[in-house]
Amino acid sequence: MEKIGGNQLVKVQANLSSGQKIGVVARVIAARGRSLAVITEAPNKRYLGALLITRWEDVAGKFRSKPVRIIIKDGLYSELRRLWHIWEEQGQGWPEGEVDALQQIRAETRRVTSQLVGMDTEQFRRQIGWPVVAGELADFLGQQPRKEVKIRARRLLLSSQLAQDSLGRFNPTITRAKLGAVSRLTVSRYNELMAISSHLSSQWDAVTWLLRAAEQRLCYVLEEIYQWQDPAELRQMDKAARQQTAELLGSIADDLRIIDYNPFWVNFRLTARELDKAAEHLTDERYVKAAQYLGKCIRALFLKVIQREVERIIWRLTQAREREWRNLPSRELDKRIAWVKEALTQTNLSGFQTRKSIEKARTKLLPEAVRLLDLAEPMTLQLARDTFKEISRRL
Repeated sequence: MEKIGGNQLVKVQANLSSGQKIGVVARVIAARGRSLAVITEAPNKRYLGALLITRWEDVAGKFRSKPVRIIIKDGLYSELRRLWHIWEEQGQGWPEGEVDALQQIRAETRRVTSQLVGMDTEQFRRQIGWPVVAGELADFLGQQPRKEVKIRARRLLLSSQLAQDSLGRFNPTITRAKLGAVSRLTVSRYNELMAISSHLSSQWDAVTWLLRAAEQRLCYVLEEIYQWQDPAELRQMDKAARQQTAELLGSIADDLRIIDYNPFWVNFRLTARELDKAAEHLTDERYVKAAQYLGKCIRALFLKVIQREVERIIWRLTQAREREWRNLPSRELDKRIAWVKEALTQTNLSGFQTRKSIEKARTKLLPEAVRLLDLAEPMTLQLARDTFKEISRRL
């Protein structure tokens, strides 16, 4: 059976968050001109269905021309959040991002360099106000930057505040040299970010393509099987219609098996198995049994619909967090949360191995997330986001 993006398997060493490496077998996915991979065999089954993502930065944060690490990501939703976070940090969609910071630092250092000639200490401090400006620009790079190029630029900016040499004398020549070095470092980092952006963009396209493929199958399958959950309607079928419907159920099951990545593959695999059983019962004219299996399939797949809505809530909270919790879409969140609560309450969980886990999400985690949201403090909003992530994981 041809999987989404191809069936090629590879053996790789993947990096865990702890720094340890594990050997896994992964299926390479060719998607939108980008190669991703999904784990099909691993020492621990909890890694099955996880994505393998190539990183272009080494452990020191330096961008390389070739991938240097392979990391494991839980699934598509978390990978999209990671990509969006990096995108925002670079300033692709927010004026306080790194790209704008680098451009402002370069513009200011060039301006000050051109004004240094002929100045004494007092003019430098009062007219330009460089000690204050340099401190502000250094803060744009972060209090404790991880990237070596940003560490060096911050150190140079701070050491240029007094414009003095090692003997404590005002020395514009040394200051110009330092600011020139800062300007070159910002250009280097800017070019690096532009290269990274190209990879981010193609990665984003590939991940959203895979997510769309899974969500489209989810909606299609629900729409198809919803009409067959009534035993009375199944009983009215003649032999040819029963055979045709059973074959269609088998085909739909195969459609679900094509998706082998998180957060869909376990649900889809189990649902495909139940669809096969429903087709079997229908062929043997056991209509009540067939309808029961189909009903269970609908309920199982609907949990993924609920998860999708929970992920929309997490996405909104992630966006708000990147903007220091400004413009929190409270009205939209209230509507989505109300829908999730109603959907979880109405969904019959009997026959599911994860029933207790999902019940806890509905009765304890969801009310706690709402309580934390209502407090509307940065810390509680972050905790609310984490709680919604746990709810999603249980679905």
